[in-house]
Amino acid sequence: VMALLGAARIDLRGAALFGLAVEDAAAADVEAAAIELGGRALCATPRGAGERADGWMPVLLAVPSSTTFAGAAAERFRARLRHDGSDPRLTVGPRVDGEAGAAAVPRLLDSLEQSLDLADVGDVPEGSVQWVVRHPLLRFVSSLRGDHRLLEHSEDLLAPVLAAPPARRRDLLAALGAIVAHPGNRTAAAAAAHVSRSVFYQRLDLAERVLGVDLDDGEVLAALHLALVVHRAHRSPGASLRR
Repeated sequence: VMALLGAARIDLRGAALFGLAVEDAAAADVEAAAIELGGRALCATPRGAGERADGWMPVLLAVPSSTTFAGAAAERFRARLRHDGSDPRLTVGPRVDGEAGAAAVPRLLDSLEQSLDLADVGDVPEGSVQWVVRHPLLRFVSSLRGDHRLLEHSEDLLAPVLAAPPARRRDLLAALGAIVAHPGNRTAAAAAAHVSRSVFYQRLDLAERVLGVDLDDGEVLAALHLALVVHRAHRSPGASLRR
């Protein structure tokens, strides 16, 4: 990585560094967008290339340390990547200060990995910029991804739902995902699940009976939220969460 950064004439000691994941964009457009910020970008082969069309491209972005890469600046960067009617998605890892030189590279790679993890399991909306630092639960799950206790928690808690027929399983997981994302606001949760309130309430009642829990209990919702994030991070058709 140091050799690549050096070949790109990126001075770490004067740079703010970010790991990005970019969807549906050409490397040349990413590099041009970085240059407009006064920086440089190094693009890698999209994760999942050859397996699915929507693989996320890992990008190491270096901008001058005085540059604020947030809010409008990040949205302009994403907008620069549009082509042929596409509306690409972008996830941004934590900022890394390059003043430490080579010692900053491991943190930069961590930033990149966290950005890719958010892209893979964070349900990033189309045409948006998502920030890893705003998703602390996902960061926690990513850091403990290989811990069997975390996987067992998710599998054991969700087992009755995962054992349901495919259509029912899909509806229940969607309802649970909506309620943990909008605790205390079932109207917003129903809208997020794209169903009427009456249908949403029916699915919540069914989920409570299937799981044997009270979805008005804050501790239950917290445990379910963790379980769902872990499930999304490890799901594969027909596979157990345990490794």
